[in-house]
Amino acid sequence: MRKSLIIIMLLLPLLLSAQRSERDGRRDRDRSGRDGSRGRGGRSWWNNSDLLEALKVTEDQKEKLKKLSKETEKANIDLRADLEDVETKLKVEMREESPDEARIKKLIKEYNKANGKRYENRTMAKLAGLQILTKEQRKELPKLEKKFKRSRRGGKDRKRR
Repeated sequence: MRKSLIIIMLLLPLLLSAQRSERDGRRDRDRSGRDGSRGRGGRSWWNNSDLLEALKVTEDQKEKLKKLSKETEKANIDLRADLEDVETKLKVEMREESPDEARIKKLIKEYNKANGKRYENRTMAKLAGLQILTKEQRKELPKLEKKFKRSRRGGKDRKRR
């Protein structure tokens, strides 16, 4: 019992700091988008006007994608807030003089559930975006994503820092 509590106390700060670093890094990349849009790892493909132009997306498709983007971002705000709330509770509990192992385990489960909801929301949004495209556009999308991702980073051979 004591051993597992010590392990949890040692690993939890690492997990939380890694999660925060990843999230902060994602925020920095999000802010680098030309149109200020947000998405995992930078701009989502449907917020990249150059890519949409190359895909020959119709005005109707653009409107549907714009609506999807707004709905997804609204849901993500709530989901991020839920995740950060649980994260804060975990930190508070870990700083207690005698942390409650059962409460910590419960909070870890809540954290994983909240994180799972965020992942599900992102994945379902991607699926919905793909369903707006035609079969030909879906086939062309991966090639164009690679092309535009490479050009945003400054070319194929540029090393990341």
